[in-house]
Amino acid sequence: MILIVSLSGLIGFQFYLKKQYRKRFEAIIGPNTSIEAENTGFQESISTQKNKKSEQQFISQEVVQLLTEKLAQFELNKGFLEQNITIQKVALALNTNSKYLSKVINDQKRKTFVHYINDLRINEAVVQLQVHSILRNYTLSSLANEFGFNSAETFSAAFSKKHKIKPSFFIKALEKQN
Repeated sequence: MILIVSLSGLIGFQFYLKKQYRKRFEAIIGPNTSIEAENTGFQESISTQKNKKSEQQFISQEVVQLLTEKLAQFELNKGFLEQNITIQKVALALNTNSKYLSKVINDQKRKTFVHYINDLRINEAVVQLQVHSILRNYTLSSLANEFGFNSAETFSAAFSKKHKIKPSFFIKALEKQN
């Protein structure tokens, strides 16, 4: 009797988890999620920046605007897909220093440089996996390399942190959908 109750509980829990994963999958591929929408938020947050005097004292509004435009171009060129990218490398490419770049990303995106880069990579992975079905046949390690991550574990952890599902589940659900 105890075995039956335990087994029933385990099956019920697994069913619940699958249902939660399915909801999260639907949220990821839904029409309201897009990289463009996130990038637009980047531009809109500049107006909020003007209202914060403490932030203006550190970096002039012109510099913030210039860095914002350069970051938008960086995103369009998909510079975030480069492996072993650092804030110093990006700052050098954008002709600024890492402190200014870090401050702009922290204030505009409300996240650290690492989280910013990982989010861009994960967004790109979601889009590319939806568009190019051949990528769904790649191993997680190959996908990690394709999207700029150093390991499958890092890719999986970043994907799970952002979307609350494992990338393997996402890929399988995409395959079932087609």
